Amino acid sequence: MTTTIDTPARTDIVSHSPTPFLQQPVEVRCETCQKWWDIFASYTLMLDAAGWPSSKIAEAMGMPVADVDAIPNPQPPQNDFSEGWRRPLEMARVYASAVAELLAVPLRRAYYSAQDKAEREGFSRVVFVLQALEDKHKRLHASLDGTAAALSL
Repeated sequence: MTTTIDTPARTDIVSHSPTPFLQQPVEVRCETCQKWWDIFASYTLMLDAAGWPSSKIAEAMGMPVADVDAIPNPQPPQNDFSEGWRRPLEMARVYASAVAELLAVPLRRAYYSAQDKAEREGFSRVVFVLQALEDKHKRLHASLDGTAAALSL
C-alpha cells in the first residue's frame, strides 16, 4: 500500500520553480538576490556577459546599480594606510592582493553557475564567454601568493 503525503508547494525556493528566474516578479528576484549572493552574482555575471548595462541588470534584479557593478568589478574597500604604517603603499598593495585572493574562488564559482543559468534562461550564446571568465579566475587564484592566508583573513 502506498501512502501519499500532501505537502504545500514551496514558492520560496527559486531553483525548484517551474518559472525561469528572469520571468518571476521583480519582488521575488529582489528578495532572492538579497538572501543569496551566489544567485545574485551568477545572474549578474550572465547578464553582464550578454551585454546588458548595469542599470538594466539592477532593474531586473531589483538591486542597486552599485551592487551590480561590484560583482564583475570587485574593489577592496578604501582604507587609509597613511597613518600608522611605515610603508602605506606596500600595505595597500598587500591588502588589495588579499582581497583579490579571497574573491577569486567565489567569483569562479559564480561564473561556473552562470553558465548553467545561461543555458536555462535562453542566453546560451554567452556560455563560452562565461567559461573563459571562469578559467581566468581559476588562473588568477592559482597565481596568487597566499597573502590572505598569511594575514589570517
